[in-house]
Amino acid sequence: MLPIRQREFVSGDLREEYAKRRTEGRRFAADVWYAREVIRSIRPWAAGWVGDWLRGRPRHLATVGVFRPRAGVEARLDAVARNVRFASRAMRRRPGHASLIALTLAAGIGATTAIFTIVDHVLLRPLPYDRPDELVMVWNTYPGWQGHEVLDKLWDRISLSYPEYARWREEQTSFEAVAIYGTIEATLTGRGDPTLVTIGRHSASLWSLLGVTTTLGRMTADGESGPGAPAVALLGHEIWTRRWGGDPGVVGTPVRLADRAYTVIGVLPPRLRFLPVGETAATDRIDIWIPVGADGAGLDDRGHHVYQGIARLGEAGLTPAAIHETRQLVTGARGSSWSRDVRITPRREEEVGGSRGPLLLLSGAVAILMLIACVNVATLFLGSVTGRRAELATKAALGAARRRLVSQLTVEALTYGVLGIVGGVVLGTWALKLLIRWAPPDLAMHAGIGLDLRILVFASGLGLLTSLVFGLLPAFLLRRLDLQGELRRSPGRSLAGGWKAQRVLVGAQFGLSVILVIGTGLLARSLAAEVAVDPGFESDGLLAIDVTLPAEAYPTSESRSAFVRSVADRVAAVPGVTAVTGVSALPFSGRGGSSSFDIRGREVPDGEKGPEALRRSVLPGFHEALGVQLLEGRTIESADRDGTPPVIVVSRAMADQFWPGRSPIGEFIVRDGQDWEIVGVVADVLTEDLKTPSQPMFYTPFHQEEPGWRSSLSLVVRAAANPGSLIPEIRHAVWELDGALALDRVESVPSLLAGATAAQRYRTFLLSLFAGLATLLSAVGVFGVVARSLLNRTRDLGIRLALGAVPRRLITQEMGRELVVVGVGVFAGLAVAAACAGLLRRFLYGISAHDPMTYVVTVALLIGLGALATYIATRRIVSLDPASVLRAD
Repeated sequence: MLPIRQREFVSGDLREEYAKRRTEGRRFAADVWYAREVIRSIRPWAAGWVGDWLRGRPRHLATVGVFRPRAGVEARLDAVARNVRFASRAMRRRPGHASLIALTLAAGIGATTAIFTIVDHVLLRPLPYDRPDELVMVWNTYPGWQGHEVLDKLWDRISLSYPEYARWREEQTSFEAVAIYGTIEATLTGRGDPTLVTIGRHSASLWSLLGVTTTLGRMTADGESGPGAPAVALLGHEIWTRRWGGDPGVVGTPVRLADRAYTVIGVLPPRLRFLPVGETAATDRIDIWIPVGADGAGLDDRGHHVYQGIARLGEAGLTPAAIHETRQLVTGARGSSWSRDVRITPRREEEVGGSRGPLLLLSGAVAILMLIACVNVATLFLGSVTGRRAELATKAALGAARRRLVSQLTVEALTYGVLGIVGGVVLGTWALKLLIRWAPPDLAMHAGIGLDLRILVFASGLGLLTSLVFGLLPAFLLRRLDLQGELRRSPGRSLAGGWKAQRVLVGAQFGLSVILVIGTGLLARSLAAEVAVDPGFESDGLLAIDVTLPAEAYPTSESRSAFVRSVADRVAAVPGVTAVTGVSALPFSGRGGSSSFDIRGREVPDGEKGPEALRRSVLPGFHEALGVQLLEGRTIESADRDGTPPVIVVSRAMADQFWPGRSPIGEFIVRDGQDWEIVGVVADVLTEDLKTPSQPMFYTPFHQEEPGWRSSLSLVVRAAANPGSLIPEIRHAVWELDGALALDRVESVPSLLAGATAAQRYRTFLLSLFAGLATLLSAVGVFGVVARSLLNRTRDLGIRLALGAVPRRLITQEMGRELVVVGVGVFAGLAVAAACAGLLRRFLYGISAHDPMTYVVTVALLIGLGALATYIATRRIVSLDPASVLRAD
């Protein structure tokens, strides 16, 4: 034999013909033709080599020569082809049965792969940094804030100031490297309309600590951060491709941020995840990075906590000595009347944020759904066992070998499984895109996520294994099959005990469905209770436009106030606008702040912390435009401006807490050494979410505020109808005054309010979808079991009808027998759901985890669904003709 390397599969004539076809211009057609001819030439050799391998005598490729295909291989390939044709004919004979199995597997595989892909991306996948397990976050903590009306949520997540970082960096010895970064917003001008972008301010050590390199250009060099840092910038990959079109020549060009010029020195790689200050989940949408100090911001304010500390652990890891050293260096940077400490947590925990619980909840739900899908497939296969036994008995009696029968069933089961896998891939891809599109912001997912191959293989393997095991069940029963008894058995005679396993599986399906339906019901009722909460204002018809005034263009308080008054007048003149006002931070916008103060006559001693309340700076007419009820006194008016006595309006919660049982009108609070007179009391307004009770809040006139509070404002516009249609005219009115302002953040207030329940809606929707699929599969399972049972008991039913049995009574008897199984499964699942309901407690609002109505409705729904499926399956009893049945027998 000639060695394989001397074998010529392609003749010279074939190569010449291929070259001729290519020169004629039909290149693609020529490539397809050439590939087909090469395959035809290789096929005889490949078949022979496969034959040797199948016979257990593999040969070294170097000794394989030219030989003819083995007859055994041709026979096996022919047998496989026949089995495939047999499986396709079987599915055509029972299209409903085949479709149900394939769709059930597709639903289970697709949902499982999509959900666990998200779980893997958010919770399990390593961060895109060098040695991510060594990264930790460092926070200030104020344990004394625990239980405070306003500060309780913030006590363990206080960022660092630059002086605290500077001392920590210079004197620490416990970490391999330390760095800080923080986020602000600024207006990007040039190359299109002004755009509000997120700016990341970072120390020069950040990138080397993370092990991140640039796509283009260079990183910030050592010494390029801190006081006097050069005005250089790194572009995020997303804004580089969107704003600059991916231009590689962007390095070295200027970019203007808040009327300050920066030189682009590099472009960062895509999808870098960072945790913005004050957030609980990471995002990859920080647009541009500048060194700390490059924007001219003061770095000597020890109370300016705007930077997040990040560190890489040394060889010893996070030891008590490292924690103690960090505590001394960070908390010792300035004195405080409050007790201070530090909190050091793994970076992974901070990246995940609050998404761990919801994702684990959805993971459990989809695992139950996959289990129900497998049980349903098993039920459908078991339903065909009786008919297949008769078929196999006939084939065996005619001389079919056992091996051939097993191979037929194997190919048929594999065909079902492959169809389910293909459908699962399609369904999973589609579902993953929708899940990403509808995901709440705290999941921080990007559209580039694809189905995880490992999860797809696992889910597909589980579905394929279920299909194989139960698809081959008739073959397992073939060994003890009584051929003569099966051949003598009437087609309409039932098999004693043939349906016990199916009924157990049906009961298990309903039990698992109860768990999902109860969870869905609890979340749905919780969502309804949350949506029903009155936020304290009327959101319909309101539009909010964020305006940030650059300090370079508006350096004084007077210039900012004058511009805001001009903008309000211009926007009020737009046709369809009924009211214009403004506020420093809209409710549910995720922004805002608080201030400490003293009450005149009740000043706290020096060195102690005074009372604290939320603080909002508003334009005249704010409370009237939002429909906030005035309880006493007056609201902010146009006369409240620079040069007039400072006034404030307090909320009911603030009045009840600090002036209980009496009116606060005429009282004074002291802020920054200045007296502010209380002139009004308004109803409480929710600001963060619908679950958190109202907190003490006071409102100050925008035109009386200190300069820093006049740099940004959310214009609030109330329109008579369809406020979204007024956006172009409102933008034009503002740009007539200043064309360099970024007005891309325009939001309807109802959408902000809806965003407060976005995460709960997302969870409820997905769990409802899973519960609906589970109950549908359970109903299909009980329908199939009952229908198959009646089909195989047609002779018995015909005899009973011939002897005078009433069809309605037979239907009632059959339904009663099947509903016992459904009921047992439902109540078993009810017990499991009640025992596990505590896991949902953290996701519920205004409802108990053992809400009786939810449990009762769930039981009634599933038993009613089981009864409906059973009734539909048993209705055929009415159409039976006893004479026809007995003649057929």
